[in-house]
Amino acid sequence: MKTGFICASGFNQVSSATRNGRAVVSVVLGADSLGGRADESARLLQLGLTSSNAGKPALGQIAPYGETHDMVADVSKEICNPKAAKIRSENRT
Repeated sequence: MKTGFICASGFNQVSSATRNGRAVVSVVLGADSLGGRADESARLLQLGLTSSNAGKPALGQIAPYGETHDMVADVSKEICNPKAAKIRSENRT
């Protein structure tokens, strides 16, 4: 597992889990808090470990999706302001 935080991208996490010989990886980018990042990662891992992949394409067969941008979004103003810092800390000291 790898976690990270920078103002420009928020809270990020890459996690992996294995159950009954099945390995999955989750990638969470841009979460707004430690808890949000952990919750979304757990949700994705659980979904990956409990859903059937019967009839679904392999990773290499999946086409890219979503909008493409020439520039990467900078969320510093939303993540690194006093109000966001209080939410981000989740009362941890």
